Amino acid sequence: VDADATLRLLGTIACSGMLTGTPNGYIQWEEIIKVPATASFNFFGTKEILWIGNASLSGGGTLTNNWKIDLRTGSKSIVEATTLNNAYLLTATTSGALFINDGTLNNLISRKVGFFAAGGNVNHTGTAPHFFNNQGIIERRNNTGNAFIMANLHNTGIISVEDNSMLSLNYNGILLEGGIYNIAAGSNLRWQSTLTVKGNLNGTVHGVITPTETFLVNPNAPAF
Repeated sequence: VDADATLRLLGTIACSGMLTGTPNGYIQWEEIIKVPATASFNFFGTKEILWIGNASLSGGGTLTNNWKIDLRTGSKSIVEATTLNNAYLLTATTSGALFINDGTLNNLISRKVGFFAAGGNVNHTGTAPHFFNNQGIIERRNNTGNAFIMANLHNTGIISVEDNSMLSLNYNGILLEGGIYNIAAGSNLRWQSTLTVKGNLNGTVHGVITPTETFLVNPNAPAF
């Protein structure tokens, strides 16, 4: 994609195998990407993929992102028991939510999910499985407002809150199994639901961690 061009993904697009190329202009994911088996984004360029509006990931397979995806305004969704593996960078730079309505978001080791705007949330609707597994880095910064994780988070990685920002964990199924929690001065990590904690939780806290609900302590009791 040339620097002065945009590639719009409209309608239902089935993907399989490795998708590669050099996007120096934007790729806009505007409707449905369907992955029945496996597919991957392996791009090299200067512009990220913009996941916008009410676009969805479906098909029941696994999409691995080896590039940069930015969540823009709207209600994006993962449906049909589909998995998104983030193997590079997934960011939210505007308000709007990614709904894991029936599926899984895996943030892999050393990779980053960035909440860079108030209201740029991970959410869910309905009762189907909605898992957010973090082995990498969840980073909240660049705004004084609040962003929420309202899905079934299992954290074994790093959660970092910076720049006078706030991140709220608000789902009664979240498991913090070890992990590192770095909270910069003026920033706030809020635990607004019943959380289960297990293993050794550590990190550097110059801001505040605000628990407002119940801790369920696993038999392998944590050390803070």
